Amino acid sequence: MSALKKDYQHFGIDTCAATGMCAQKCPVSIDTGMFIKQLRAERLSKSERKVASWLASHFSATTSFVSFGLKIQTFLQKALGQQRVNRIGRKLRKLNKRIPLWHNKWPTAAQNNINPKLSQTINIRNIEPAQTKSEMVTEQVIVFSTCANRVFGTEIQSKDQRSLLEVIDSVFSKAGYELLVIDKQDGLCCGQPFESKGLFDLAKQKNDEVINAVRKHNQGGIIPVIVDASPCAMQLKKGAEQFIQKPEDVIVFDLAEFVAVNVLPKLNIKTHADAVALHATCSTKKMATDGYLRQIANALSQNIVEPDGIECCGFAGDKGFTLPELNQHSLKDLPKQVSECSSGISCSRTCEIGLSLNSGIEYKSFMYLLDQQSTSK
Repeated sequence: MSALKKDYQHFGIDTCAATGMCAQKCPVSIDTGMFIKQLRAERLSKSERKVASWLASHFSATTSFVSFGLKIQTFLQKALGQQRVNRIGRKLRKLNKRIPLWHNKWPTAAQNNINPKLSQTINIRNIEPAQTKSEMVTEQVIVFSTCANRVFGTEIQSKDQRSLLEVIDSVFSKAGYELLVIDKQDGLCCGQPFESKGLFDLAKQKNDEVINAVRKHNQGGIIPVIVDASPCAMQLKKGAEQFIQKPEDVIVFDLAEFVAVNVLPKLNIKTHADAVALHATCSTKKMATDGYLRQIANALSQNIVEPDGIECCGFAGDKGFTLPELNQHSLKDLPKQVSECSSGISCSRTCEIGLSLNSGIEYKSFMYLLDQQSTSK
């Protein structure tokens, strides 16, 4: 029995992506992922809970530390060369499975998207609570830049090194929107990383903090809130429904959802014939916003390739770093299906890292391609 329990820890708990996509296939919608999260919660030690609580309370410092680490690895990539980085990463991983797999698709550190210098450069201002609804400009939108996009920048060899927020601002400006960014959001998180580990109380705490921050600025739901990563959009939509009595007080949009409905009609888009790979994330499928992602993709290219048999990329938050075998197995059939594609698009930065590593092409947010191929009407 002890051997069975030990094996189940790895094969049943540790290697579960816990995205809940199993419920999409189950005839009676059983979410095994949530069950696994509950098992993870039961197995957490007091020390692990204390560390998690500290990280939640010092989230800004945590993300700053990760950004610093990414700067170091970027320096090493440039100094050692990408092929040598891949060899070293594989050797270190072979030496100790606890060491995350280092490779040349690791992202650079994202720029601080809400400091005063960047605000002046790309016309994004940190917002303060407006006094009256009459002061509200109808074409304003609040963008919540998620921790993944605040920390993870583009890969080192990417031609476009701009942050996602800069790209979003460029596209939205063409469509006549002014972006508003919540002040001091470095300490904010939707709670998804904590929930995936079974830390439900901390997940709710962090989610509530975002909703409270939004409610100070969105004029009772008049200004829409756009989330730049689909997993976080799903988490915040769920949190808003549970946290407030009137859902209309906080209207949360997945980025693809808002762009397809409100931004595309206000742009001139040059559609090209290059084959582009599309990955609809687990969260877009669960929110039923994957159709909006396909709508945007079809506006960009006449040849969209959505590979068969890949329901989940297997990156699963941080598991693509700590358990890359899961990511590799999930995407084992991807390379041959996207071999003719010039690039790939998706809507979750972590998923895009694993997709790039296991496909042979670079995956980035669909917003980069949309910015390249659009002009104002």
